[in-house]
Parts: sequence; C-alpha cells; structure tokens
Amino acid sequence: MRTWKTSVVLAVLVLALAVAPVALADNTRDDIGITITVETGQILEVVGDDIVLTIGLPEKPGERWTVKEGSLKGTFGLYYTTLVETDKTISLWAELENSEGLPRGFSITLTPNIDSNSIAGVAGTGNPATLKVDDSGSIPTDNLVSGIESCYTGSYKEGETAAVRVEYEVSLDEVTIIEGRQYGATLAFILGEQ
Repeated sequence: MRTWKTSVVLAVLVLALAVAPVALADNTRDDIGITITVETGQILEVVGDDIVLTIGLPEKPGERWTVKEGSLKGTFGLYYTTLVETDKTISLWAELENSEGLPRGFSITLTPNIDSNSIAGVAGTGNPATLKVDDSGSIPTDNLVSGIESCYTGSYKEGETAAVRVEYEVSLDEVTIIEGRQYGATLAFILGEQ
C-alpha cells in the first residue's frame, strides 16, 4: 500500500508541475551586422558611327564644294552609370583629341538631348557646345552635360533611342586652307570631374 501512496503523490506532483504557469526569462537578442560599401565612380559608352566624309567638287562650276560620301549631321547615343557622393556633381565633356590633324576652320556643334523620364537619378543638364579648330594650338573642349549626380541612363539596345542623345553638325568654313589630303582626329567624351 505504501508503494501505491508514493506513486499517487508522485503523479500529483508531476501533474502540478505540468499545469503550473511558466516563468519567462527576460528577452534576449543577438545581432547580425550590415555593412554596405559604396564605391563611387562612373562608366560611359558612346554608340554611334565614326564621322567619315569625302568632300569634293560640285557638279556645276562656281558652287560650293559638296559632301560626296557621308553626312555632315548625325547622332551619338550616350549611356552612363554614376555613383556620386551626396552634394557633389560631375560633368560630361566633349574634346577634339589630335585636333592638329584637322584643317583650321573645322568645327563640330554638339547638342545634347536628355530624356529624364527614361533615366533613374539625376543625369544632368545638357549644354550645347561648339568645338572649333583654330590657330591657337589648344585642344578644343567644352562642357556638354553638367550637374550629373548618381544615375543610370539605361544600356544600349538595338533599335531603341538612347535616353541621352547628342546631335552633331560638322562645318568646314575656311575652305581656302583645306588641302587635298586625308585628315583625322578623335572626338572624345569624358565623364568625371574636370
């Protein structure tokens, strides 16, 4: 009998512990850190055809020379991605490199068109620019887009219009100093601080 009483007491004790309210400890926590390193910088791609012109005599004597092949007008597409620190901006410049390889009087007018609806961020404000070769010997350069912050303009896709387009028009006004030979130079676009 005694064994039975002990078993009943143990069973009651186990049942009492099972239904007793559980005392919770204070909340505890652990952490996982988050570190994001943003590397500032910029990348640029220019999409368009080289400017290739063949200039020769007109059909009728006394008329202005003519462009026999190529075009004096055209368009480049610019695609860029930038990460710029807050409260800073960068610019996009146009420059005629090796301009000594062009005849004096050569000029190219660049007109940027920016479709801000197709761009994420601030892609800047376009500034028309004319780069002209003269006797100074300096490299023709001008600011084309200013006030660029962090942004991306979309990447090149065949058949689609670029969100940043540069229309150009070439002029050769000083015909008296054009020699009968081949000329060459490079139109460069430079994105960054200058």
